[in-house]
Amino acid sequence: MDPTKIDPDGQPCNPMLNRARREKRSADELLGLCKGILADGKLVLAEAEFLDKWIRANWERDDSWVIRRLKPRLEAMLADGVLDQEEKAELFDLLQQYTGAIPTAPDEAFENYSTSLPLDDPPPPVEFPGRRFVLTGRFVTKNRDKCREIIESRGGECAKSVSRKVHYLVIGSLASRDWIHANYGRKIEKAIELRDKGHEIAIISEEHLARYAPELLAHD
Repeated sequence: MDPTKIDPDGQPCNPMLNRARREKRSADELLGLCKGILADGKLVLAEAEFLDKWIRANWERDDSWVIRRLKPRLEAMLADGVLDQEEKAELFDLLQQYTGAIPTAPDEAFENYSTSLPLDDPPPPVEFPGRRFVLTGRFVTKNRDKCREIIESRGGECAKSVSRKVHYLVIGSLASRDWIHANYGRKIEKAIELRDKGHEIAIISEEHLARYAPELLAHD
C-alpha cells in the first residue's frame, strides 16, 4: 500500500502509520494528564477515576509498557470505589516515576527529568569487563563522552543502539531533547521490550552506575 495515499477525509490510508501516530499522540496526552494530576502535590479519588477512564477510552491496545504498569494497579486500587492513603501514596509515586516529575523550589530552573518507572527494582550489581552498555538521555554527573570513557576504562564496551547483546541501558537523569516523548525515547522502549521477553538487559540510572564507577562523581 502506498504510504502517501490519502483517504477522502485527508487522512493517510496506511493503517500502521495511522496507529503509530495515534499511539504517540496518546502517550503524549497521557504524560500531560499525569503531570496535571501531580501539579498541586496531591491526588484525589476523582483524578484516579478520570485517569482510569481516560486509559480505557484512549488506549487501543494494552501492550504499551506504561499501560502495563499503570492500568492493572489503577484497576486494583479502584475496585472497591475507595482510594485510601496508602493507595494514594503509591499511585502518586508511580505517576512521579513515569513523568519524571521532581518537586523544585519556585526559583529553580525547570528541568525535564527522565522517567524512572522502567528502572530495575531492585537495581542489579554493575559489572564492567566484557559487558556492553548503551547510554541514553542527558547526564548530570559527566557528559556522555566522559561516561563512555569511564565505562571503557573499567573494561566495559559502549554501543550506540539497544540489542540482545546489550547488558545495561543507563538512563541519564535529564530527558533528551531528541527523544520521541518528553521523558523517554526509543532506546528505553526497546530495552523494556527485550527485558519483558526474558533477555538479560538491565535498565539502570546514572546514579546507580556512579555507585560502581565513583569517577563519575569526581570533580574535573
